[in-house]
Amino acid sequence: MKRKDRIRDNSRRQSLKGALLNQLRARQKQASKKYRGKKKLNNFNANQSSYKCRQTLGKALKRAVHSLPKDTNKRMMVVQHLAQNLNIIS
Repeated sequence: MKRKDRIRDNSRRQSLKGALLNQLRARQKQASKKYRGKKKLNNFNANQSSYKCRQTLGKALKRAVHSLPKDTNKRMMVVQHLAQNLNIIS
């Protein structure tokens, strides 16, 4: 059934001329713009990280962890204080 529909629609599109062809192209162009807009919006909401690449985030985390004190109590105090200053925890 789908195959017959596809063949029928393709033959109808090939036989279009003039104003009808322009209308079809305008509709397809509008649909493409709408799809790209939704896709861009979904990608923007899904990835809110300021890091574009996960390797860059890993490198930044490695540098941050490496610069922390070796003592676990001091390390926890520094991280807790940073989180409070950045309003991550209260």
